[in-house]
Amino acid sequence: MGKRSRLRTQNVGRRRLIVLIVLFGAVAAAWAWLESERTLLLWEQVGGAFDLGKNQSVTDQEVIRGTIYDRNYKEFAISYERVSVYANIREIEDVNQVIGPLSAILETSEGDLYDRMGKGRLRVWLAKDISQDQEDEIKKLGFQGIHLHREYIRYYPQGESAAHLIGFVERDTGLFGIEQYLNKLEARIRLNKDDTQDLPKMGDTRPGVDGRHLILTLDGKIQRILDDYLKRLSAANPGNSFGALVMEASTGGLIGYT
Repeated sequence: MGKRSRLRTQNVGRRRLIVLIVLFGAVAAAWAWLESERTLLLWEQVGGAFDLGKNQSVTDQEVIRGTIYDRNYKEFAISYERVSVYANIREIEDVNQVIGPLSAILETSEGDLYDRMGKGRLRVWLAKDISQDQEDEIKKLGFQGIHLHREYIRYYPQGESAAHLIGFVERDTGLFGIEQYLNKLEARIRLNKDDTQDLPKMGDTRPGVDGRHLILTLDGKIQRILDDYLKRLSAANPGNSFGALVMEASTGGLIGYT
């Protein structure tokens, strides 16, 4: 009888352990579900605040990436605004009504617009990098289904000079060199005050601002001299590798490097 009692006690202990494990799993699943619902609600409210998914023209508040200068304030990397035009075919009631005015503003043939808008695609880019006058004229037309898209393009006025130091950007994210370092100084999100009144506060916040500018110790003129000299030296000595470095003696600042 004693052995049966101990066995019964062990079975009861196992059942209690199983029940506790099941309860813990249920609580964990419920917590995960509540967190997912909370996150979904937050994004729904964010989407409502910004009217995401609705048909709008240019209304976004994109943060502009900072400019990179040399020591003499010559621009090595800048961001400029580019506005493009696209058509959402499903929103256009009569394509024939919009073709004529758009072809005149965009300075393209009506046949070209017909071909692009009649291929069964839902979204068609009509023109990129339009002028301010063209943007204003399209806004005046107010055609349903014709939208403007604003973005900032990274441009390097000095070309390939110091490219191995400056690096490059893809989709507004620095992937190499100083551009990659600049990511740490960038404010990634900007919210208008009017757009955030109804959003739940998840913690402390600070307003977004445009990216910070960088002034390098690099001298663009000296850098170009080094670039040209190394090109000539490499051409005269094929199969060999060369490098050059110019530093400021008093501070150790990098003046030129290739």
